[in-house]
Amino acid sequence: MSELRLTASTTFSETLSGLTISAAWSKIYLTALVRKGDAATDAILQLVETNPADDDDGLLYLDGSAPTAAAEGALVVTQASGTIGITVADDATADFVVPVEGTYSVKEVLGTGVSNEIDTGTFFVDLTESKAVA
Repeated sequence: MSELRLTASTTFSETLSGLTISAAWSKIYLTALVRKGDAATDAILQLVETNPADDDDGLLYLDGSAPTAAAEGALVVTQASGTIGITVADDATADFVVPVEGTYSVKEVLGTGVSNEIDTGTFFVDLTESKAVA
């Protein structure tokens, strides 16, 4: 179990490692929720990466809303090394105005439609005094 900590108004960049990712993965989702039973549309953060890449890859939800642009976030999956890079632009993280504590999970969907949870942990959003992003 890992901990991810995002600071509002800054670029979020983390790498999850030591994961067992199937060679047959077709999609990988990272979803952070305040409560495990919340809907994906209420996610603090949700990103997706498809294999092969798709125009809809990137940021799906941020603080319970669709983002301005999916390109404001990305997952980079490296199956062979068991790593997933996570990036969210500072313009997107500036949308957070209250601190948040929740959980996250990483789910892989295989080409057969079978899905597996491959990582879980705690997720935090911290605030900063400086809101400038440019």
